[in-house]
Amino acid sequence: MHYREGCATVKPVPQTTPAPTIAGAATGARPMPLLLFLALTLPAFFFCMLANGILGPLLVELAGDLNSSVAAMGLLAAMTALPWAIVAPIAGPFSDRYGRRPLILGGLVVTTLAVLASGLAWDYWSLAAFRFITGLGAALVPPNCTAAVSDFVPAERRGYAVSMMLGTFSLASLIGMPAVTYAAALGGWRTPFFGLAIALALTFVLFLFFFPGTERKRQARFDYAQYFAPMRKNRRPLMLLAANFTERTSVTIGTTYLAAFLLQTYHVALAEVAPALSVVAVGMLIGSVTGGPLTTVRLRLKVCAVAQALTGVTALALFGTSPGFLISVGISFALGLFMSIGRPTILNLLMDVSSESRGTMTGLYAASNQTGTVVGAALGGLVIGLGGYSALAVVALVTGLAGAVIAGWFIGEQRAAPEAVAT
Repeated sequence: MHYREGCATVKPVPQTTPAPTIAGAATGARPMPLLLFLALTLPAFFFCMLANGILGPLLVELAGDLNSSVAAMGLLAAMTALPWAIVAPIAGPFSDRYGRRPLILGGLVVTTLAVLASGLAWDYWSLAAFRFITGLGAALVPPNCTAAVSDFVPAERRGYAVSMMLGTFSLASLIGMPAVTYAAALGGWRTPFFGLAIALALTFVLFLFFFPGTERKRQARFDYAQYFAPMRKNRRPLMLLAANFTERTSVTIGTTYLAAFLLQTYHVALAEVAPALSVVAVGMLIGSVTGGPLTTVRLRLKVCAVAQALTGVTALALFGTSPGFLISVGISFALGLFMSIGRPTILNLLMDVSSESRGTMTGLYAASNQTGTVVGAALGGLVIGLGGYSALAVVALVTGLAGAVIAGWFIGEQRAAPEAVAT
C-alpha cells in the first residue's frame, strides 16, 4: 500500500524488531589499531593452520622412523580435523559469553604442548594421540581470532581484516610447508615440531600481554542454547554454512589430488610438481585478498555464485583434460583464485547474523571447513579408485555448481526479505 504526498509516493517503512540481547554476552570491546590486531591474530592463525597441515612433507620420513606406512600416516590428518570440527562449534557460545581472549590463550597453550609432544612421539599411536590433542587446542584459536574481528575492528575495515586472515590458509602452504621441509632436511622430522612449538609459545606470550579482554554483562544464568537462536529463527546461516561446505569440499578435492594428478598424467619429477603447488597457493592468496573488498560490494553474493561455478568448471578442465603440463599449472592457478574469492563474503555474512553469537557462527564456520576437508579427501580418494581422474573432474564440477546454486538461493532469500525504505 502506498500514500501520496503531492507528487511523491511514500512507502510505509516496515517496523523492525530489535535483535534480542543475550544475557551475559561478552561486550564492551574497544576498537584496536588494525595493524596491532593483525600483528597478533595473523601469526596465531598461521601457526595453527601450519600445525594442522605439518604432516604432509613428513609422511615418508615418519613412516620409516615409526615403522608404519605412508597411507597410515596420511590418515593422521583426520585425527586433527575431526576434533577441530567438533570442538569449534561447541566452544562458540562460551566465546560469546566469556570473550575471545580466554579461549584463544587456552587454545594456544594446548596446541603448543601437543605440537611439542608430537615431536617426542615414539610410535604411531602416540603421534595419533598428540595429533588429536593438537586439533582440540587449535580449534579454539582461528575461529575466535575471526570472531574478534567484529569486536575490535571498525565495520568498514572488517572485510580487509577477514581477507587477510583467510589469506593465511594459502601462506601456510606457500611458506610454511617449504619451511617444514627444509627444517626436516636439516634436523630430521622432529625439528619442525620443536620449531613450531617455540613459535606458538611466543604467540601465546604476545596474546597474554597485548590482546585485550572484553567486559561481560553480569548475569547469573548461562543459556547455552540461546547462542544458537539465529539458526532456529531463519535458514540463512544454514545456507551460508552449506555454501562454505561445498566450497571447502571443492578446495580439498582440487588441492589434495593435484600433485598426484600431475605426477601420474605427465610423468614429471616431484621437484617439478612442487612449484605447481605454490602456483595454486598464490592463486588462493590473491583470491582471498581480492575477496576482502568485495564484502562491501552490492553484488557480492552474485560474485560468490559465479566464483563457485567457475571453480567447478575450472576443476573439470584441469582433471578432465590433459592439455599439457604448463597449461595444467596455469589452470590450477585459476582454480586457486576462483575457489577463494567468495570466502571472505561468506564469513562476513555469518558474523553479521547476530552481534552476540559471532563466536558461535565462526565456530560453525570452522566445523563446516573441517567437515568439507574430511569429505573432500575421502570422496576424492573413493572416486579416483572407482573411475580415475575423469570421474574426479565430474565430482569437482558438481560440488562447484552446488555451491553456486546455494549462493543463488541465498540471493533469492534476501530479495524476499522485507527491507526498510529510506525516505
